[in-house]
Amino acid sequence: MVSLKSLVAFAAAVSVSAFGLPCMGQIQPTALEVVNRVSRTYSQVSQYEAEIESSPDSALSSTKKMFIHVMLKAPKFRVETEVLESQEEARLRSLAVYDGSTTWVYNESQNTYVSSRGQAPDLGEVWISEFRDLSAHYESKGGLTLRLAGEEHLELEKGSFKDCVLLDLQYPHETERLWIGKDSGLVLRARHGGATYTFRKIELGKPIDDAAFRFAPPPGARNAASPQ
Repeated sequence: MVSLKSLVAFAAAVSVSAFGLPCMGQIQPTALEVVNRVSRTYSQVSQYEAEIESSPDSALSSTKKMFIHVMLKAPKFRVETEVLESQEEARLRSLAVYDGSTTWVYNESQNTYVSSRGQAPDLGEVWISEFRDLSAHYESKGGLTLRLAGEEHLELEKGSFKDCVLLDLQYPHETERLWIGKDSGLVLRARHGGATYTFRKIELGKPIDDAAFRFAPPPGARNAASPQ
């Protein structure tokens, strides 16, 4: 007679969960397995496009929301930022572009810009850099505990939901939470540093035309580095 233990072992060996892990019934991936899945998803990414919405966790913050549109075609990047101030309902827009030789930063509200030869801090890479090797990132910050915190049916857009695994990364002074797509291994939401970031859209490996990384100051724009 075949034992129940043998049947379970056989089913686990031939079944693969959404995270590429053995599964049967209630068998779930461990926190470390989820971390490794995230790292595999992002490790080889050299270009991507994302739309990110950020909101502060504290109601006392002067910023109500921030919207970020990121395009990366390494080493080139384009980052458009729109900040909604909670008090004045004012929208502050800015743009940072690295075209491969020059970094441009444009302030739309003041119609001013600055430029510098070479690459500034990589504003395109920064949004995914910690996910490339999440285990190393966790250890470098003095991580204490990795813990799966359940699952959630996350609404990214109205009527558009994604099933997520919740991963808590506990550090000495805060606990970060990541919402990770069960099917994709993508980080769809992250809570850390006093804010929550939701990736309304993220496409890894998306072809991006080089025209997106060109910048010319708009008519009447002033070089903020020049004397008045």
